[in-house]
Amino acid sequence: MQERFKGRRFEILGTTPPRAVLVDDVITTGATVRAAVGALREAGCEVVAVIALAVVIRQPAVSIAP
Repeated sequence: MQERFKGRRFEILGTTPPRAVLVDDVITTGATVRAAVGALREAGCEVVAVIALAVVIRQPAVSIAP
């Protein structure tokens, strides 16, 4: 997880529904989505669907030797 997100947590307030839809604009590392889904599941949500407008696909680093 990136350093800037270290220690951040999600808190579920009120009654947790049995099903939820989580909407995110862009999924980069997936850390935020994992944390939010984890908080919903811990609070008792049985099914969590995730919808994202974009996902960043990271390419493996390529090293070119001289």
